[in-house]
Amino acid sequence: MGDARPAGGAGGGDSGGKQLDPLPNGLTRWSTYYGAGAVMGFSPRDIDDMTLWEFAACSEGYRKAHQTEEQAPPPMADDQLAELGIQGF
Repeated sequence: MGDARPAGGAGGGDSGGKQLDPLPNGLTRWSTYYGAGAVMGFSPRDIDDMTLWEFAACSEGYRKAHQTEEQAPPPMADDQLAELGIQGF
């Protein structure tokens, strides 16, 4: 098994989608990597066994394999949005 992070180190936890404050002294919030790894099918132990370079390569490959080829719809004019009852932005 790879280098395990020490127990009680800089933990993360679920941010609930909120921006979390940076950790002191360049520490890393590993929960972000565990969460992204879970989406890609990796266990936390798999993530522990990877270097950050390996994880980045996996993440980039996953993103490329799952990206859509669809074009974004053209933006709508404010008057068209108003006709649909969408206002205020």
